[in-house]
Amino acid sequence: MKPKCRSRRKSGGFLFLLPSLLGIGCFYILPFLLIVGWSFLEDPFKKTFVGFQNYTNLLYNAAFRLAMKNTLAFLGSAVVSALVLSLALALALRALVPRSRLLRAVLLFPLTVPVVTVVLLSALLLDWYGVVNGLRGLLRLASVDWLDGIHARRSMLLLYLWKHCGLYALLFLSALETVPVEEREAAALDGAGSLRTLTRVLLPNLGPALAAVLLLDFIDLWNAVELPRTLLRRPELQPLSVTLASISPEDPLGPIFAASFLYMLPPLLLFALLFGRRAKR
Repeated sequence: MKPKCRSRRKSGGFLFLLPSLLGIGCFYILPFLLIVGWSFLEDPFKKTFVGFQNYTNLLYNAAFRLAMKNTLAFLGSAVVSALVLSLALALALRALVPRSRLLRAVLLFPLTVPVVTVVLLSALLLDWYGVVNGLRGLLRLASVDWLDGIHARRSMLLLYLWKHCGLYALLFLSALETVPVEEREAAALDGAGSLRTLTRVLLPNLGPALAAVLLLDFIDLWNAVELPRTLLRRPELQPLSVTLASISPEDPLGPIFAASFLYMLPPLLLFALLFGRRAKR
């Protein structure tokens, strides 16, 4: 191919990418850089430089630390539960009904339910006078406050797993179908059992799928607002996403921008960690 044709193709491809690059720059990169810059000011309008004082105040703020602690506690349990459950579901589907379109549609159905609907249904089912306690009353069991304390966290975890594990299971199932048959047959000839085949053959081939599911799972949980705000009614149980969403416009802007930057940092670091390693390979 002539050099002129190659340069024309490259320039044509760049023109196709230009609208997307402009959108990413205007709506993502530029606001991010502005937030970083404003986080070092007492107020963006007064432009009083305070250095890292906003970050120091946040780290010593009891409400911020409690919200971060709640976020990390729920994040750890939910991420591990979602990964284990969705992988187990994918392995079961592959063994029992590997190509059932109906079952795949059923697994994706919870993802199509709007978050508002999930919130309303959860309140209807789990309220003190809700359906679940009504059924417990018919069985002459004591009512439980499902929206308070440890019960609220468990209820939110179950609802989250119901909504997202189907998608993650299908991602794992698609990745399992790409595992070379020769490797599985070689493991079987070597006398490897199910557990050894999983750890030595299947999991090493699921690296990209594990990274994608982990990142999606983390972002879904990190940005969740409606569900925890409805189920975790006590302020001392709410995660950082709900705390930041409840900030008043009358609050000082400098600490708000500092909190926003700290809130954006973990997903960016996780993305760089997961896909930076794969890019090096």
